[in-house]
Amino acid sequence: MRPADRLLPAAPGSIRMSPASVVRALDQMLRQRGMTRVYGAACTVFGVISVSPGLTVWTNGRLLLWHFNGVPDAYPAADVEAAAERLATLATSAADLHTSRDGER
Repeated sequence: MRPADRLLPAAPGSIRMSPASVVRALDQMLRQRGMTRVYGAACTVFGVISVSPGLTVWTNGRLLLWHFNGVPDAYPAADVEAAAERLATLATSAADLHTSRDGER
């Protein structure tokens, strides 16, 4: 390894954090964005967070993975703030869709 290589930042998603620390950080950031019914659990290998009905996030400590309306998405766990922003937007749009469907009955 050249000395200069040690000074370069790691590529996003290449550093593994504990799934529990990722779950805690994402939970806190979602709550800061007004999400009140956030539930999470983690072990040493995986973590899972229920953001809203139909929106569940899995993490291995490197990536945050989810499907929304059948479309997969992923963010590096190191970029949990951007993931929280995206997830809050998705959860809000899902809640709006659910509310409009209930109103049509």
